[in-house]
Amino acid sequence: MPAERSKQKLRLLPHDPERIKALCGVCNEHLTIIEESLKVDIKQRENSLSISGDTIAVATAVNVIRACYEYTETDRTLDPSTVRRYLSDQKPGKKQANHTVTAIQLPDRQVFLQNKRQIEYINNIRDHTVSFAYGPAGTGKTFLAVAAAVDALMKHEIKKIILVRPAVNAGESIGFLPGDINEKFNPYLQPFYDSLQALMPSDKRKKLLSDNVIEIAPLAFMRGRTLANAFIILDEGQNTTIEQMKMILTRIGQNSRLCITGDPSQIDLPKAQASGLSHARKILQKIGDISHTTFDNSHVVRHRLIQEIIQAYEQDHH
Repeated sequence: MPAERSKQKLRLLPHDPERIKALCGVCNEHLTIIEESLKVDIKQRENSLSISGDTIAVATAVNVIRACYEYTETDRTLDPSTVRRYLSDQKPGKKQANHTVTAIQLPDRQVFLQNKRQIEYINNIRDHTVSFAYGPAGTGKTFLAVAAAVDALMKHEIKKIILVRPAVNAGESIGFLPGDINEKFNPYLQPFYDSLQALMPSDKRKKLLSDNVIEIAPLAFMRGRTLANAFIILDEGQNTTIEQMKMILTRIGQNSRLCITGDPSQIDLPKAQASGLSHARKILQKIGDISHTTFDNSHVVRHRLIQEIIQAYEQDHH
C-alpha cells in the first residue's frame, strides 16, 4: 500500500531575509539536505515554503525547518552538520523520547527543543518538583528553564518567577565592588535578563519585573523565606556551598517548582569548599520527585565552535 502523500505550506515568522538566507544555506544546501534525507520536495519563495511528500516525512521536515529557523535567531551560524543533527533527532522511525512535547508555546514566540536531551529536560521540569540540569555552557540549561517558568506563569500555574545566582565569580567579592546591591550584582544576573528579553516583549517584561512578579536576586536573599506558588531557578549551582544548596532546596513552598542548573567542571569556589551541586547530585539520586538531566558537549546548541572548544579543553585536561 503506497504511503499517504501530502503538501504543506510553512510561513516563517518573523520575516527576516538574512535569517531565511542562513536557513536555506549556500545554493539552498540546507534545504537540499532535508529534501534528500526525507525524500520530500521543498519550494521556497521569500518567507514561504511549500513541502510535499510522504505525510510523516512532510511533518518531520516542517519540524526540522522550524527548529533550524529558530536556531538562526541569535546570530548563530547554521551549518550542514547542525541541519543533519536536527534530522537525526526527528527522523521518522527513530525512537523518540517517552514524551511528545517538542516545543514550548509562549504567547509571543515558540521555543523549539533542539535535541532529545532538551525534550527530556523540559519534561523532567514539568513532571518533578525539583529538577537538576548538569552540563557545559551552550546546551540551553538556563534558557529553557526560564522559558518553562514563563510558560507556567502565562498559564497561571504559578504566581511568581524567582531567578537567583550565587555571588561567586572568578574570585571577586561582591562586598568590595562599588555601588548599591543592584549595581553590584546586576552584571552577574545579566544572563537572566537576556533570556527574558528573548522570550517576551519589552513592555511585558518590564511590567512583570516592576511588579516583582519576576524577581531576580542573589541567592543569599532567599534565606529565611518560604517560596510558595513560585517557579524558582538557581543558575550557576556549582558555585553554591553545601549549606547554600540545602538552604535553597528547603525554601520550596506549596505549589512551587525548583530548577537548579550548573556545570560541575566550572567551580569557582575556594578549593577547600565542596560544591553544593556535586554533593546534591550524589545524595539526591533516589528521591522520586527530583529529576537529574545531564548534558554533554554533543548537546551544545550555540555556535558550532563551542563544541570543538569544549572538546579541546577536555582532551587537554585528560
